[in-house]
Amino acid sequence: MVSQEQAVEMVKSERLRQNDKWGFPQHNTPFEWISILTEEVGELAQAVNDAYFGEGSVEDRAKVIDEAVHVSAVALSIVEHMQEEKNMLDKTKDYKIDISTLSMVERTRLQEELFEMGYGWHCGGRKVAMLDADTLFLSTEMKISFGSKKDFSRYDYSILTVSDIMPQPMPEERTLRDWFAGLALSGMLPSDSEPLELLARDAYRYADAMLKERNK
Repeated sequence: MVSQEQAVEMVKSERLRQNDKWGFPQHNTPFEWISILTEEVGELAQAVNDAYFGEGSVEDRAKVIDEAVHVSAVALSIVEHMQEEKNMLDKTKDYKIDISTLSMVERTRLQEELFEMGYGWHCGGRKVAMLDADTLFLSTEMKISFGSKKDFSRYDYSILTVSDIMPQPMPEERTLRDWFAGLALSGMLPSDSEPLELLARDAYRYADAMLKERNK
């Protein structure tokens, strides 16, 4: 049996191989990262199928371990890159963020991201989603204030955009049907047997069937 220490070393070795091949940092969006991870999970699922639902050989079972290491290494890489992005914010500067166009859902996500970065409210706990304000202000003391753009006009704030903290936020118009289709598509990948257009069509067919069953 492989010990935990050995397993961790295998993942670390794979991470070094990935860095040698792709460089660090990689400039992937969150959605590109989840696509890469989903592909690796699909390869792991295929390896398990080959090893345990047929005449699996010793080599087939060894491949399960290899693919599990790949999944773990990609997940670790995501953690590293996301942490790197959070550390890119210069904590020696005061920032202001325009939130006037954000929905309640986006405001909530922004607050969660700021909390993860170590920021807290200047005066007690609040919810960004419920604020009647168009601007957030981040201080070098890691505190969050809010108000209108003119409230703090006499201070020298660096401008920070929402995308600096939340790259490519998920569009609100995504429906339950889209979500079901995404789940179905993740189970189909990787697949070289069908064109992408057919995979997308089949994913939405699965989604429609799920919605039909759900509404019974």
